[in-house]
Amino acid sequence: MLSERILRSDRTNTGRTGVVAALCLALATAPLVGCGGQKPADDGGASAPVAQGATVDVTSWKTMSDALAAQTESMAAGWNENYYVTIFRAGDQIVRVVCELDADTAAKMEAVDWSRDDVSEQMEQAVGSAPLKSAEDITAELKSPEELAELAGKTGRELVDAGWTFESYDMYGGEQTGAVMSFGNFAYSLTFDVMT
Repeated sequence: MLSERILRSDRTNTGRTGVVAALCLALATAPLVGCGGQKPADDGGASAPVAQGATVDVTSWKTMSDALAAQTESMAAGWNENYYVTIFRAGDQIVRVVCELDADTAAKMEAVDWSRDDVSEQMEQAVGSAPLKSAEDITAELKSPEELAELAGKTGRELVDAGWTFESYDMYGGEQTGAVMSFGNFAYSLTFDVMT
């Protein structure tokens, strides 16, 4: 793949924003076990939902429940025995939130029953009281369509040399090869022309 040239690049399709988080790159710790599809926390109406175009003050969040109350679209989440990381949309912002897990919280997360329909709610209850280690707005890291268009004609090796990381193939063989490559917290679907 490294000798192939990019024909086009697209944001990986995950919801309206077309991005997928690369959690293993965002948190340089042991491999994370992933889960996705979490819904915003139901706090009984105690906090108003974040409106489109509204700016969220991530510095005001103290616990994971505070953060999840601002969630308007789930994007990705993952954890290991030490950390829980989630990236989600809050209004027009994309935020990355990390909390450190104590043994009790990790045990609650391990006890989540994945056969039930309320996995998101169970996860939120398990991790909700965990204090935040960090919360940051990562919206500016998302590459624009113009930046992605500038990749046309580059080889995989050129991308790797520029700081991109190969994640996986999503199409292989024939006259084109599709690959998911990440840069920072986001991954993108790139289509390469196979050179003979």
